[in-house]
Amino acid sequence: MPQTIGKEAGGIRPHGATGGSGTSCREVLHALRVQASMPRTWPVLLFVVAAAGLASSLLAWLAVSAATDGQLGNPPPWLVATGTPAAVYVGVLWSRIDTGRRALETRFRAHGRPLDGSRNVAEDRMLREVAEQCRALGIARPPAVHACDPEVFDRGPFAHAGLVDGGRVGIPEPWLHGPTPRALRFVVGHELSHVLHRDGFIHEVVSAFIALFLRLPGTLCAAFVLLLIVVAVPVSAAAVALAAVMAAVVRDAGPLLAVLAAIPEIIVGIPSIPQVKGAATIAVGVACVGGGLVLYRLWVGRRQELKADETALRVAGAEAAHEGIDLIARLEGASGEGPVPLTREHYRGAVVGALTAVAALLLPRGGETHGARLTLAVAAWVGVHVGDVLWRSADALKRLPGAEVVRHGVWRLTRTHPTPAERKRHVERLLAARRYPGAHPSRESVR
Repeated sequence: MPQTIGKEAGGIRPHGATGGSGTSCREVLHALRVQASMPRTWPVLLFVVAAAGLASSLLAWLAVSAATDGQLGNPPPWLVATGTPAAVYVGVLWSRIDTGRRALETRFRAHGRPLDGSRNVAEDRMLREVAEQCRALGIARPPAVHACDPEVFDRGPFAHAGLVDGGRVGIPEPWLHGPTPRALRFVVGHELSHVLHRDGFIHEVVSAFIALFLRLPGTLCAAFVLLLIVVAVPVSAAAVALAAVMAAVVRDAGPLLAVLAAIPEIIVGIPSIPQVKGAATIAVGVACVGGGLVLYRLWVGRRQELKADETALRVAGAEAAHEGIDLIARLEGASGEGPVPLTREHYRGAVVGALTAVAALLLPRGGETHGARLTLAVAAWVGVHVGDVLWRSADALKRLPGAEVVRHGVWRLTRTHPTPAERKRHVERLLAARRYPGAHPSRESVR
């Protein structure tokens, strides 16, 4: 079981011993207060509170009505119409948070190990740094710290914390020995800020909404439209074949010509069917709203990264902040300052991977039968050629005037983290606004 250092005990203390068995209500309220104070995240919290309130009101009404043998009557229609999806959403959100925690635990068990400080000086230094900063930040229950396989966790240190769990911090093995003490202090402070402010919870709130109210109906509507189109093609081919046989038997080309003339009208008329038009409209609307929410989630994530840099700056100081950001810049390489050019192999791999993954889900026994393997091979062949078409199209679009500006703008909108240059400018603005100490401040000044 992972352990953390406690100076007041003079040695290593078991994980969770510094602050009781769970996350304190004060920490949760502080995290919610910080998120509510950020202009880009308070709508998310307002939505969660509203959904929880509607779901609780509906369930309370039903419980009281059942306890009083229906004397309270049925709930109002508006409460049923809003409380039912709200209750489903809260359940999906809770399930996603729990599933994400379990998935991360599984990855840690497979590709990492908990630090206990007994192996070497580097691990002991890391645990002491985490414990010391937890006390400075007011984190009553220090998160579990794991050393991770850098081949699997290749984006550097990271942190994950739900609303009430203690959280986890993952450190790739080379980072235990590579960073300088000052850079390590900044990096650890940055990750602990994510734990303190429960940034992962905000991400899951938006992701659960997208998955429940947008991805599912959008996928169903798009699948309905595509199914009609896909079914129309073989049905039309069968009708042509049948008409050709009939024409040969009766020695009259009239039926065949009639079928050939009707097929274009049928295919063109499919989009005018009211059900198809409605499904297509919903799919397009869901795609637009979902795309906007994805961009919003990425935007909030970048602001959370800058907020974590601010917390780490207050804990570690200006010099440590610059060293830590330089370390992150070296880790990201060229991808940190601009879009990386995509080759033909990138397009091929992306399309082939998507098609074969979908085909494997639809095929029996995950594509292990002979016919299924043949289908997967056909899907891979189609993916290669579709990837070539996409690559040629993208290469042609890059030559248009202003294409590079648009490409760079899309890259900035879809980034999960700010660029190192943006992070340095943010640190400089904070330093110009007020002076931050280089040593550990008090708990209140950090918050």
